[in-house]
Amino acid sequence: ETEQRVKAVPKAYSYVRFSTPEQHQGDSLRRQVEMARTYADEHGLELIEDDEFTFQDLGRSAFRGQNAAEGQLKRFRRMIEDGVIENGSYLLVENPDRLSRMPTDQAIGVLSEIVRSGVAVVTLSDRQVYTSKALDEDSFLIIRAVLQFSLGNQESQKKSERLKEAWKEKRRTGNEKPLTSVGPAWLRLDKETGEWEINEAKAKVVRKIFHLHELGAGQERIAKTLNTQGVKTVGRAKAGWQKSAVHRILVNPAVVGGCVPHRVDT
Repeated sequence: ETEQRVKAVPKAYSYVRFSTPEQHQGDSLRRQVEMARTYADEHGLELIEDDEFTFQDLGRSAFRGQNAAEGQLKRFRRMIEDGVIENGSYLLVENPDRLSRMPTDQAIGVLSEIVRSGVAVVTLSDRQVYTSKALDEDSFLIIRAVLQFSLGNQESQKKSERLKEAWKEKRRTGNEKPLTSVGPAWLRLDKETGEWEINEAKAKVVRKIFHLHELGAGQERIAKTLNTQGVKTVGRAKAGWQKSAVHRILVNPAVVGGCVPHRVDT
């Protein structure tokens, strides 16, 4: 009796990324997911979509390589190293710049690492399949990848420069109008008047912290007192008061009206 061998269906994984939280409100997530499902159906791939194998860097930039260094793309690469992602699998992405917008040599390095490990990368917008063998045999394919990664990096560079110039102008006119609507937790910006208003409920908590501090209570004691009395935190923390939160308020120059504009270079 002849034993019939059934060929295993190759597994595919979708990688979704966009840079800003605002894009989450749009169509980017749905579009990228649907493109992966369509491609998998058309090419007989088993698209794995359970929680463990969902790779989405939502609101994470690829310009400085955050997604590759600490995001879900890093987790995918680690799972390849650990043998969880099998040789012969597929990674489905909308465009090359979803993987990386870093300088071209670094972006090519990310692509090359994945395909050299035995996982094919498919760019869904043009249905291009990148494999180790294809890159070795087709010199035009690597040129294509270089051009696409280069265009993505240049676009991000331009956006970065425009953003820097916009903030430079905001800092220049900072004495005339607020730099941003984001301020200390005990203040809120009236967008119609452009004036900061005090949130008295939260300001009362800040005053209480300073009062306890003046009485000689340490930061840990203050936090414990506030938690015992059921005082809500003034920030986003939901787990109650911590010593670090009390410290940040006590050393914050904004408590006495100080504004310390700064620039973050990433």
